[in-house]
Amino acid sequence: MGALLPFTLALLFINIAPAHGGTGCSELLVSGKHPIPDSSITASTSYPHTNSACCLNHFPHRSRINLVTDKNGNGGWSSLTQDDKQWLQFDLGFSRKITGVITKGREGYSSAGKGQYVTAYRLYYGNATDDMAMFVDNDFQPVIFDGNWDTVTPQMRDLDPPIYARYVRINPVKWNAHPSMRADLLGCPLTKDTNSIIG
Repeated sequence: MGALLPFTLALLFINIAPAHGGTGCSELLVSGKHPIPDSSITASTSYPHTNSACCLNHFPHRSRINLVTDKNGNGGWSSLTQDDKQWLQFDLGFSRKITGVITKGREGYSSAGKGQYVTAYRLYYGNATDDMAMFVDNDFQPVIFDGNWDTVTPQMRDLDPPIYARYVRINPVKWNAHPSMRADLLGCPLTKDTNSIIG
């Protein structure tokens, strides 16, 4: 299982304690100081599958970790179908050092008192979408990460060892009520003058 990292919340921003020997390689890569565009956040399916105004509410770009329900949509991505073949994918633009994953549930919705959140997931990564590897342990067994137990508390999982990839896919395998989530990746920031990574 992935190890739990400490976290604090302040003004809807997440402050991450440096991981891996204090290298500082723990910035938010999806929605941090250098956010990726909405078009770089994709998914297997989204609920519902039509393109009317209501349906954009559940699209992948609604999965940003601190997004809440607002006039533009719901507080999270929701898959169209409830099976373990669904995924949420981030395109970081080029290969990056990734040290952890942070997840939340869907904000601002409950049905019969039940919130929507992912309780367990697998992680896939690679530099091409047709050549993705599953994150495995030291015995080369697939790792199933613990997810969330509610909709609002961020859960962080350390990647040990870190991975280097352009694309990262979160594959929910268990969930509460419906596969819905918000997420981000932890890793090394860009330098100011180049597209190289620190760490």
